[in-house]
Parts: sequence; structure tokens; C-alpha cells
Amino acid sequence: MPEGAEFIKTNAGSWTDLSAAFKKAGKVDIAVANAGISENKNTFVDEFDEDGDLKEPTGSWTLVDVNLKGVISFTKLAMSYMKRQGTGGSIVITSSATAYAPEHSLPVYSACKLGVSHS
Repeated sequence: MPEGAEFIKTNAGSWTDLSAAFKKAGKVDIAVANAGISENKNTFVDEFDEDGDLKEPTGSWTLVDVNLKGVISFTKLAMSYMKRQGTGGSIVITSSATAYAPEHSLPVYSACKLGVSHS
């Protein structure tokens, strides 16, 4: 790790964690939104509870929290910090090729990456 750099463990889907990381970072000249998690099962395969009712695809919401909401929150925080500093800066947002060529086995991931690419 470069001298003066510090690793700050953060849940990229949590406004509280992201906000705390920016506060701890101090001056921000460049911010890179590069977090992402993938689906570990097909969101559209039906799963039922013990009563036979269709279960909500809860893992998908975690994916949206990190891959889409987290990027939006990160960008908002970075913009605000850079504005308040009065020095400007650069924000880099990475996406995925799935934004342009969706992977059928990763529908929620692909949708999030499309959202990031087109926001």
C-alpha cells in the first residue's frame, strides 16, 4: 500500500458506513466507486416457504443495495465533499460489460450495472 494510504473497511451498501469513511478520509481529490457483488443463485427460480407461499428474493435486494444504491450514495458523498472543499476532484465509477450485454444468469447484477452506466 502506498505511503500515507489507509484501508477503511466499509459496507458499500450502507450510507452510514460510506459517510463515516468519507469523514475519516479527510480531503478527497479522487473517489473511485468500484464495489460490486454478484448473484449466487438465479433470482427468477421460484422458492417457497413452508406454507407454499412464494418467497421474496432477498439476496437480490442486497445486490441492489451494494451495486446500485451504494454507487449512488458514494457519488453523492464524493460530490458533496469535493464541493465543500472548494478544490474540485474526480469521481470514477466502474460498471461492467453486462450493462451493455446482459448476462441471462445474472439479471439483477446486469440491471444494476446498466443503472450505474446510465445515471
